[in-house]
Amino acid sequence: MAYDEVIEREIGAAKYVVVLWSISSTKSEWVKNEAASAVEQAKLIPVQIDDIKLPLEFRRRQTLNLSGWSGNASDTRLESLFEALSTKSALETSSSRPVRAPARPERSNPTNLTLIIGFLLLSGLGTFAYYETRAISPAKTSIQQSKELLGTWKHHSGVVWTISKEEADKFSVKQTDPDKGLTMLGTAVRSGNGYKLEFEVLPAPVVKGKALLSIADSGNTLNVAYEYEDGKSGKLVFRR
Repeated sequence: MAYDEVIEREIGAAKYVVVLWSISSTKSEWVKNEAASAVEQAKLIPVQIDDIKLPLEFRRRQTLNLSGWSGNASDTRLESLFEALSTKSALETSSSRPVRAPARPERSNPTNLTLIIGFLLLSGLGTFAYYETRAISPAKTSIQQSKELLGTWKHHSGVVWTISKEEADKFSVKQTDPDKGLTMLGTAVRSGNGYKLEFEVLPAPVVKGKALLSIADSGNTLNVAYEYEDGKSGKLVFRR
């Protein structure tokens, strides 16, 4: 079987496709084609591993940054990749069932994924498929008090969320984006071990969507898995 046929088959069979954007992979038409195929199938999870400019067609996508990662499995940035895999799975589940808090796959040996990434960094390859066959467990950190959601949350891009309480287990959410001049307004309600958010982005034309929120790291990290009405989806990680 031809190499391109094998790649196409594997992307089709995979649950997620993680693309590692490096100096080498951004110059590879193979990697860019594989990433485009993953986008078409809503399986792409992009990760930047070098200080480079991403290919033009992928710059608008939320990308995890692992630049300078040394292979340390305890690196907090690596945890963002695990969270991306978890929340993407949660969004897929929400399309057929009531929206619930994001869940994360049980990782009996998370070092396996770490070793895969390390091998790809050393070999210069740019893509690998992630097969999720294990059971889904509740979010890592239980939310004990609703006040953990309140306050100001910051994303590395400069986007800021301000969350205030309206009534018991109901919150108002406002996002300010200084670069794009957009404002997001929404209402979040308690749902299981997390929160369900409905939002709209202003000014006109108004864009609407929904999101799943979960809090981790002792209340210092807010994980957001969002989906617009047009089907576009992604993940954001905010910190205090």
